[in-house]
Amino acid sequence: MLKKIILLLNIMLISTVVTYSEKNLLLLEEDNLIKIKEKIERKESFVMPAYEELLLKAEAALAIERISVVDKEIVPSSKDKHDYMSFGPYWWPNPETKDGFPYIKKDGKVNPQMKKDSDSLRLQNLAKSTEILALAYYYTSDIKYAEQVAKLVKIWFLDEETKMNPHLRYGQAIPGQLKDKLTSLGILESRQILRVLDAVTLIEDSNCLSKKDIKELKKWIVKFNDWLYNDEFCYQEKHRPNNHGTYYDYQVTGYFIYLDEDEKAEEILKAAQYTRLASHIGSKGQNFHELERTRPLHYSIFDLEALVGLAIYGDRYKDVNFWTFDVNKTSLKKAIDYIIKYKNNPDMWLVKNEKVNFDSFVKTLIIATEKYNTDEYKEEIKKLWKENPKNLNYLKWNINI
Repeated sequence: MLKKIILLLNIMLISTVVTYSEKNLLLLEEDNLIKIKEKIERKESFVMPAYEELLLKAEAALAIERISVVDKEIVPSSKDKHDYMSFGPYWWPNPETKDGFPYIKKDGKVNPQMKKDSDSLRLQNLAKSTEILALAYYYTSDIKYAEQVAKLVKIWFLDEETKMNPHLRYGQAIPGQLKDKLTSLGILESRQILRVLDAVTLIEDSNCLSKKDIKELKKWIVKFNDWLYNDEFCYQEKHRPNNHGTYYDYQVTGYFIYLDEDEKAEEILKAAQYTRLASHIGSKGQNFHELERTRPLHYSIFDLEALVGLAIYGDRYKDVNFWTFDVNKTSLKKAIDYIIKYKNNPDMWLVKNEKVNFDSFVKTLIIATEKYNTDEYKEEIKKLWKENPKNLNYLKWNINI
């Protein structure tokens, strides 16, 4: 009888683990989260500073009443506040004209006026807040965090009075040109929605979002991705050769995966191995299109993050492997090694004294450590951990240090 009870308990445990690991996450992998959760339970020193920071930020996020595109004072030329609107960050008033028009571009130099009352900041805040809250729920099982995620998601995507229309036709507009000149560059900003979708997936077992809510959210994503994939307005962004093009693929592929349209996702990924990885990264690991920028190291890391995201997507498909893909002596690993080389030898870099935040790059190093089954990046990770042990990326991907 005792053996039967033990066998039953083992079966129940195995069943629980299998179900628990079936979350269809986009940017994260649940196996990593499970290991991190075990480390938190053991209070391991490597993850505890970040975990404590997570809980502090999650408590702060509980106080958010709402985040909505309709809260802006500016109104796009459509006269509909439900339309997402932002301004290009690098555009400045023309000093040679009285009214400042037409605006001129200063690449890499952010005009703080362009950030005021911008939906880009609202969407960033939504993504950051829901991600923090969802991770807090995952690691603590405290329902209040999941409830807040559900509340914020409903406000942004579902509630008639506050929801965003599913397009970015007014993203990164240029002030004063053709009633705020429209440009497809703003599509880059909607990459944040993928983080929100992972947050939704992390709280799915809480039932704070009903099946009807999830169904309506997927309908919104269907409309949005149809606009991204098929609308003529998005064509130029799709074919941009730099990080904009990479993040376009990163988005549409992620949405197709979320919607279980694997055939389309795999098709994009197969092509992206050539059109993004091989055409962006040189034989030494240099990123051709980002080295031309005024902040080349920052943008090289930024584009690399999207390439790594595509690689993670590709792990789902047997005929896609960004990690080992090699054309003309280029590879994803060389791109990672190139960043490390110049991070640690700044005097060799193209732009002297370029200020770069490496908090996001550490995630790339942790992922590479796992995917390449190597220890070569661990010393660099330790160094970055000492600089900022509260970095929340240590709670997203597991590493044994």
